[in-house]
Amino acid sequence: MENEAIFYRVVRVIGLYDKTVGKSANDAIDCRIISDCNNANPKELRFCVKVYAVGTHVVFSELCSMMTNFRV
Repeated sequence: MENEAIFYRVVRVIGLYDKTVGKSANDAIDCRIISDCNNANPKELRFCVKVYAVGTHVVFSELCSMMTNFRV
């Protein structure tokens, strides 16, 4: 069919950030240092997802967001 498109999705991880009070909000955690990642400190994962539709034209859309492990 001529109106069909193939969709591709690309996920880009921007970084993992320690959200402990007093830490800089823009310093990413280096997970090669296991103790920085493998603890109960609040963290935030920043990521973007870009979707491409490839048919007679290529169109794309990108959405960026974050996930946290905060507890109340």
